[in-house]
Amino acid sequence: RTVLALAAHHAHQRSDTLGVEELAEQMWPDERMSVSARRNRVRVTIANLRQLGLADVLQTQGSGYRFNADWKVSVARD
Repeated sequence: RTVLALAAHHAHQRSDTLGVEELAEQMWPDERMSVSARRNRVRVTIANLRQLGLADVLQTQGSGYRFNADWKVSVARD
């Protein structure tokens, strides 16, 4: 879900970031959690994705995340 959310956002707004709140809502839409728990879960998820090989692609900018603006991303729907 995280990669899909970032990819869809990147496809439409390449230089913009996706904030922690927006990511959390897309990743865990039906879960209620505290603000600190939400931020922590997003940070851990992003760290895991970076460890899995996306370190050069995932960027932190301000309080949000995005794919590297130089990367071309396309999202295919079923």
